[in-house]
Amino acid sequence: MQSNKRTLCPKCERPDRVCLCEFVKPFETKIHFLILRHKTEVKHAFNTAKLCALSISNLLIEDGEDFSHNETLLAFLKHKPLLVYPGKDTMDLSALTPLKSPTKHFILIDGTWSKANKIYLTNKILHALPKLLIDTKSESDYLIRKSNKEGGISTLECVSEIGKALDCEVDYSTLDELFLGMVSLQKSFH
Repeated sequence: MQSNKRTLCPKCERPDRVCLCEFVKPFETKIHFLILRHKTEVKHAFNTAKLCALSISNLLIEDGEDFSHNETLLAFLKHKPLLVYPGKDTMDLSALTPLKSPTKHFILIDGTWSKANKIYLTNKILHALPKLLIDTKSESDYLIRKSNKEGGISTLECVSEIGKALDCEVDYSTLDELFLGMVSLQKSFH
């Protein structure tokens, strides 16, 4: 009897035929990211948080839904991070510069909009954080997974936008190339 299980790349955890390791070019940034990933996104084939972690050495991912007692989050909060999340009284990324940014620490919530909102609502500790809005002027390149939120972009695109705006010494185009490589590779099968 033949197994129907596909073999996965041990590094990017994608099926061998769509392995993304050739596109991964690790780098370190002066910006620190913490991604709170919804537990159902962990094994999602098109989850971009994993790609961010493969690329950026000082990026952290915590998986779950209730992070109110998460030690990594509690330690990260000591750095007075901005929460990348829409809402009232948000700062717009376009108004910040490397010298005018109040912090180098950012928290992102990874998941569909409904899952991200559930994480936000569940974790009251996030409500007091200043919020950052990434108002993109163009459509997301995430053509293989759609957002039901107008202007919604992937977690990787958010990380890249923040990096390009606030960390001029690092070339974030390698992150964009990884993302476009994933999209292109996946589209070739449809």
